[in-house]
Amino acid sequence: MQDDKGNETSVIENDYYAINLERKHKIKAGAAMIDHDAYITLGYQNRDVEYKAYYSPSAQKAGAGIEVTIAKW
Repeated sequence: MQDDKGNETSVIENDYYAINLERKHKIKAGAAMIDHDAYITLGYQNRDVEYKAYYSPSAQKAGAGIEVTIAKW
């Protein structure tokens, strides 16, 4: 088959169609209750590793955590 300019073109039948919607970076916010103290949580996730920061305005306490994904399905 040739196009308007005389170039050779070919048509390939392909019944497979996919869109990759995976996002590599995520920013998260939430809340936690630990030992009767409310904490504000902020997190950053880069693929399988998530870093979290905790802060309690009432108790004036702060902390940090890290999580790693060990299984996906």
